[in-house]
Amino acid sequence: MKRSEGIHLLTHDLETDEYTGYLGTPGCLYGQNGAECAPVAWRLTYVLARETGEDITQDSLDYAMGLVVNSHDDVAYTIRNYGHRKYR
Repeated sequence: MKRSEGIHLLTHDLETDEYTGYLGTPGCLYGQNGAECAPVAWRLTYVLARETGEDITQDSLDYAMGLVVNSHDDVAYTIRNYGHRKYR
């Protein structure tokens, strides 16, 4: 899956394909809405998939987005320590 596809999945409703990126994420360290958090969630998902050898799936994107919008400490730690390589 490419970065643009992943961010699209994170910012659009799966059933209607309606844009949901404007939904707020109050108190989040990584952005004020879903559109701002989506690139961080993509980066986290990409790093985890690369390090574990797994594919990027809707479930892995959803999991990462949950960590991002809840400002989990593992987001910054994982990206800082394992995200040194370039991504798509």
